[in-house]
Amino acid sequence: MKNTNNNLLYCFYNLNNNSSIIDSCGKVYSSHELKCIVYNVALNMVNKKLDHDIHINSQPTFENIILFIAALHLDKNIVIDDSTQKLSEKVDFEFVFDACHFSEEDYTSFIENNSLVNTNIILYTSGTSGKRKEVLLDNDSLYYQACEIASHLELGIDANQMCYMPLNYVYGLSIITTWLFSNSQLSLTSYQPKDLLKFYNDISFKEITHFSGVPYTYILFNKVKLDSFNLSHLKVLTQAGGYLPSKYKNNLIKCIKNVKFCVMYGQTEFGGRISQAFIKKDSYNERYVGELLNGVYGFCDENDELFIYSPSVCKNNEILNKS
Repeated sequence: MKNTNNNLLYCFYNLNNNSSIIDSCGKVYSSHELKCIVYNVALNMVNKKLDHDIHINSQPTFENIILFIAALHLDKNIVIDDSTQKLSEKVDFEFVFDACHFSEEDYTSFIENNSLVNTNIILYTSGTSGKRKEVLLDNDSLYYQACEIASHLELGIDANQMCYMPLNYVYGLSIITTWLFSNSQLSLTSYQPKDLLKFYNDISFKEITHFSGVPYTYILFNKVKLDSFNLSHLKVLTQAGGYLPSKYKNNLIKCIKNVKFCVMYGQTEFGGRISQAFIKKDSYNERYVGELLNGVYGFCDENDELFIYSPSVCKNNEILNKS
C-alpha cells in the first residue's frame, strides 16, 4: 500500500486475526470476512462512478459501518448525517455478503489503483450551544484521535467495545476508529440505554470491556441494581457529552469492581478529544479536565482567554473562527 501508513485505511488493511465485529444478532465477522465485504462494497461504489459526496446514515448498524470503511477507499467526501443513502449509493448487500471471490492480492491492487489519502469526513455539531455547524475532518485527524485515545484507554487486542451511539456524533465515531486502530473486537447491539434491562444484559452477555456513554446514559444506569449483573469484565467506562454529577460516577465506581472511569473533554471542531481524566471515588475535582492528549497544548493570553492547538483540528477555518 502506498502513502497510507498514517490513516485509517491502513489500519483496516492490517487488521489481524484477533479483530472481529459481532453484529446485533450475534453473528461474528472475522477480519478476513470484513476485508472481503468491504472490498466488494468499495468495488461496487467505484463501479457506480459516483460524482458526489458519499452520504452515510448515522445509525450504528453493521451496514453503515461497512459503508464508512468502504468509502475511505474513494476520493470523496464522506457525509455522516441522519439522511438515507441515495439510490445511486445503495449497495446490494445480499450480493456482497455472499461474495466468495477475494484475495489479499486483489485487495492490494484495488487500493493501489483507487484509494487516496485526502478523504474528508463531514460531521455536524449538536447545536446545543447555538446553530449546528458543519465540521470537516480529514483522515489524519481521525487517525490521530484513534491513536491517542486507544493508547490512553489501553485498548489492546483483548478489548471489546460496544457500538451504539450515532456515527455522526464524534464520540460515537471514535469507537469505530479506535477499534480499527487497536485490532480488537467491536460489538453492536439492537438495544438503547432506555431499554435498561435488555441493554445491560447485552453488555454482560457480550462481555464488553470498554463502554462509552453520555450523562443521560449513566443516569439511567444508576436506576438499576448494578450488582445483579455480571459486569466483572468491564475495565473502563468513558463519559463525554456534558456534565455528570459526581454521585453517579461514584456509584458506578463503587458497584462495578475494578472499573476505571474516564471523563473525556473535547468538541467536534477538534476532532473529538482534547483531554481525558481518570477519576477515583470521592477524590474528583470537578474543575480538573485531566491530561491533554499528546500533541495538544494550550495557553492563556493577557486577557485570560484560552487558546488550544490540536493536530486533529477541523479544516474549515470559517468554523474555527466562530468556535
